[in-house]
Amino acid sequence: MSEIPPAPAENVTPVAQPSVMKKFFTFDKTWKVVILLLVVFFAGGVAGAAVVGRLVRNAAAKALNPSRQTESILARLKSQLKLTDRQVESVRPIVQKATSKFQTMVDETRERSKAELTTALVELNAQLTPEQQEVLKRHISTMQKRAETFRARMAP
Repeated sequence: MSEIPPAPAENVTPVAQPSVMKKFFTFDKTWKVVILLLVVFFAGGVAGAAVVGRLVRNAAAKALNPSRQTESILARLKSQLKLTDRQVESVRPIVQKATSKFQTMVDETRERSKAELTTALVELNAQLTPEQQEVLKRHISTMQKRAETFRARMAP
């Protein structure tokens, strides 16, 4: 049996494809609402992350400032222990001395940590190929830049 060839198309005009915008505006109303809600939700998430980031940065800056630490501790002591103004003034030098010593310990620990890290990196570098050393060097540079940026943000 032989196959019957299809009949030639007569006077068939190609159908134009609608544009993307036309397709969007012919969407079902439900889909438009869903897309709008997703956009609003995403925008809210981005804005919320920015606000939380700023709040955390401000809280960290306050926590790392010794004079603010002193005032914060004194305020808590005054409120919780019902200290008189005279007691607050007599306790102030004690709290200042303690926060100052604590800050000194933090600074010393930071310096010792840097020294230990440098020693470890020198030993690590000796075990690496030149290509690996280059990758490590770039990684360290990136981390140092991040640390500098963080410290600049946290500066009072």
